[in-house]
Amino acid sequence: MRVPVDASAVEVYASGGRDVLSTRWFPVAEELSVALHGSCAAGHVWAMGDGMAGTY
Repeated sequence: MRVPVDASAVEVYASGGRDVLSTRWFPVAEELSVALHGSCAAGHVWAMGDGMAGTY
């Protein structure tokens, strides 16, 4: 499962991309906490950059 989250979008990709969910999200906190419930072989977290940086 992959769950990219940025300033206003959340996307969930499961089953190798066969199942997809996208939504808009406007957090009010300065920091984001993520909790996983269940078991998995491995987990990774990557920081997402601002693809629009310097354009506005």
